[in-house]
Amino acid sequence: MPELQIIQVSDPEDDRQHDFVEVYKEAFARAPYFEVYESDQEILEIWHDHVVYGTVFLAVLDGQAVGLITTHDPLDNVDPEIRDHFLEMISECPFDPSFAVFISEHAVHSKAEGRGIGTRLLEQALLWAKNQGLGLFAMCTAHQGSNSEHLYRSVGAEEAVELVQYVENPAGNSQSKQRIYLWGVIDTALQVIKRKQERRAGSSTT
Repeated sequence: MPELQIIQVSDPEDDRQHDFVEVYKEAFARAPYFEVYESDQEILEIWHDHVVYGTVFLAVLDGQAVGLITTHDPLDNVDPEIRDHFLEMISECPFDPSFAVFISEHAVHSKAEGRGIGTRLLEQALLWAKNQGLGLFAMCTAHQGSNSEHLYRSVGAEEAVELVQYVENPAGNSQSKQRIYLWGVIDTALQVIKRKQERRAGSSTT
């Protein structure tokens, strides 16, 4: 079985930007988002802004990118809509955004689902954030039908009900216009992920 690699991208001109675009388009074209992009430029801007101002990790299997995760500071300018939403709601936020990493995009290509790749990507992003001195994580996802919601809740995340967001002009004309926010403790999530991996490794040897 090919070995999975998780690669952090540091150069916005990296040729893997095209793999990022393909994974992004394929993943978010499916339910519940059904996003359609007339050109790749909007996705390339997501890539560029996160490589420069945040972080981008790619999951690479047999030389081909099959998953992605991007992060940034909730109060920075990578995604103005999210930043402004946090600033407007900060007094009601159940966690401290200044102590959190925001996971803004997280996707796995359909051909690679069911292999724990989404969990491996999340683990890498959380380890990176912990090394930056952060203790919390947050993300937003579709109100219904999101694979990410299941994954994040399974590692201890809970919903920040105060931060429900209605998106007027979603990217790619997304059919999902209501977002929920989930948040959790990095150390707790990493412990859960470690136990999951141990169980997975044990089952693969039996």
